[in-house]
Amino acid sequence: MRVPYFSLLALFGLYVLWGPGMPDAKVPELAKSMMGTASTVSDVASVVSEAANLPDPHLTPGAVLSVDVTKVCAPGFAKAVRHTSHALRLAVYAAYHIAPDSSQYEIDHLIPLELGGADVAANLWPESYDLKGGNARAKDHLENVLHREVCAGRLPLREAQAEIAKDWRAAYRKYIGQ
Repeated sequence: MRVPYFSLLALFGLYVLWGPGMPDAKVPELAKSMMGTASTVSDVASVVSEAANLPDPHLTPGAVLSVDVTKVCAPGFAKAVRHTSHALRLAVYAAYHIAPDSSQYEIDHLIPLELGGADVAANLWPESYDLKGGNARAKDHLENVLHREVCAGRLPLREAQAEIAKDWRAAYRKYIGQ
């Protein structure tokens, strides 16, 4: 589910006004219509957190370097194609309006290099370490599982690339579970 940026800001404002200590506070009807079934502040915080786990599809649609399984599964492939410059990292942080010195994020590849993802701005985003259940460490684990499945011939490479690019959290639930 994609939520417009300004909607997220408005909902965050509602969350701040009512506060996390008031889980039963009712969210105004306008906010509920924007968020579907969210009816309490806790529900809104959950939806905002869910949206924050995914990159902005306009900034980071994902990009593929290779669809050749033999290349992707060759030892050292990801290391050989990794060359993200410091300037590119700074540009990605700036595009997402995040301070580059934040230790809460890593610049990550939406389609990971080990699955043939490209090392370009269209495939990079600042991924949080702090979000519960959907953070950078969880995605790293998924990337390793998908790489093993692709290289073992149990999962087509293009399918793995498409699933992780569409919604890596859904792919996590599918291949790893909750």
